Amino acid sequence: MAVAMVGLLVAGCAGASDPASPAPDPGGAELVTGADPDAASGDAQGDLRAALGRMDELQSYRGDLTMVMAGLPNRTLTTTGAIQTDVVDQVIFQVTDVTGAEIGFATGAQETLIRDSEMLVHSALYSESFGGEPDTWYRAPTAPGGQGAPMLVSMYFTPAAQAITAVTDEGVRTVGEAQVRIYRAQLDPIKFRAALDAADLPGGITAEDLAAPELIEYGVGDDGYVRHLAFNSTGLGELSIDLHSFNAELDIPDPSDIRDMPAA
Repeated sequence: MAVAMVGLLVAGCAGASDPASPAPDPGGAELVTGADPDAASGDAQGDLRAALGRMDELQSYRGDLTMVMAGLPNRTLTTTGAIQTDVVDQVIFQVTDVTGAEIGFATGAQETLIRDSEMLVHSALYSESFGGEPDTWYRAPTAPGGQGAPMLVSMYFTPAAQAITAVTDEGVRTVGEAQVRIYRAQLDPIKFRAALDAADLPGGITAEDLAAPELIEYGVGDDGYVRHLAFNSTGLGELSIDLHSFNAELDIPDPSDIRDMPAA
C-alpha cells in the first residue's frame, strides 16, 4: 500500500553538478522576453549542448510540471507540480497534486523532499494513513519504475546531452508567456542510462528507476538557458516542465518530525 501510494504521487530524478563551478547571473529574469529568430548558429546540436551545459552551472531554479497519463481504464490522471532545485546542495522540493485519481480516496497535495540519500514525503493522506501528526514527514522507499523520473530535472541536462544522437531546429515558438527556440533531440536510451549510472543520483534513486525517453523537446530562451522541456514516455505519459527563477532564493522546508514509512 505504501509503495503504491508513493508510486502514484511521487515524481522524481537528477544528475550531479560541480558545486565549485561559478554560477552565471541570468539577470533575474522571470520570463524570456523573446527568442531571436536570427540567433541560431546553424549548428542545432552544438547550440543545444551548450544550453544544456549552462543549466548545470546554475545555483538554483524553479519549475512548473504537468504530467498527463491517458489510456488508463476509464480515466486520465493529470499531475501538476511546482519544483524547487538547489543545484549546489542537490536538494529538490516538489509540491504535487493529482486529479482524476479514481482510487477510492482523495490524494490531495503532496510535498516531496529529496536530499542526500533520503526521499521524504508529506501530506494529509500519509498522516491519516499512518497515524502521524500534521507536520510528520515520512522517509519513503524510492519510487518504483518510471514514476521516479521527472522531479530531478537535471537528469535531462548533462546526462541527456551525452546520449544525443541528432537534433533538429524547429524554430521559435511561444511556450506560456515566453518565446523559445525549439530543439527536438533524439537520444540513445542505452547511452542515457549509462550516463545516469555514472551520475550521483540523490534519494537512493538508480538509473533503473527512471524513464529514458528517446525523444525530448527543449525550448531555449534568448538568454541561452533551457526554459522548457517535454517528452512522451511509457509509464509517465505526456510530461512538460517550464523552468524559471534561475539563481533566485528558494523556499525549501527543513522537517524535524521524520518517521520511516510503514512497509505495509
